[in-house]
Amino acid sequence: MELFLRDNDLTDWIELESGVSLKIAYPTYEQEKEISAKFVDCMSTELETNSKPYVDYYSLLVRYCVKDWKGISDLRTKEPIPCRVVNNELATDLMAALIRDPLLIADWGGRIKTKIDFTETDKKK
Repeated sequence: MELFLRDNDLTDWIELESGVSLKIAYPTYEQEKEISAKFVDCMSTELETNSKPYVDYYSLLVRYCVKDWKGISDLRTKEPIPCRVVNNELATDLMAALIRDPLLIADWGGRIKTKIDFTETDKKK
């Protein structure tokens, strides 16, 4: 049996389309427990009948792993929106704006999941 021991110093940027970049870090132990519980919930729910657990799961990844961003601006003013992290999670008002677009949350969450679970062994395959 093998375990993936994270070195807990991941601070990497994910490049998205349209000039948007996300700086991510591993979730804390407590955050990881919450994310894992939501993942189990997703696996026990049929996607055809209810996709809410998946949106919840990906939103937790975004909320806990995004630490900074570039290329995000206010739709009305076109001014850049600074990323704010409060108590080691994305600020509530920013999450509220992001969660309005479940496809965006799923995209970001999926990319974060890949990045935080992608090991050196995976890179060699």
